[in-house]
Amino acid sequence: MNKETLTLLNDTMLQFYGAEDLNFSYIRGLLLPFLQDLIDMYENDFLILEGDCRSGEEVYGYESEESIIGNIDYISDRWKCAMRIRWMIDLIDPDYYPYRGDISDDYIPREREF
Repeated sequence: MNKETLTLLNDTMLQFYGAEDLNFSYIRGLLLPFLQDLIDMYENDFLILEGDCRSGEEVYGYESEESIIGNIDYISDRWKCAMRIRWMIDLIDPDYYPYRGDISDDYIPREREF
């Protein structure tokens, strides 16, 4: 991930900190353009360095929209670690599995149900 993309992603994450009136669709819509970048960061850096391969379900889960909003607020300023990046990937793409290869530009993951 280049520095510009990392800055954009970080700025996007900081929008969630203490934000009111968030909903799942809004969160997903802001993170979806970063899906491949998050996957690359997770698989090429954090998974190798940290060895934490827990799924998003195992980390925080996705039991309700309220829990997702609370978790995104909590991690918004501390998201740069394997378990939280994986949680964001699984939030955007519930069918993700590590090292499946690059996703196509027109790939639209199915929405998570909770």
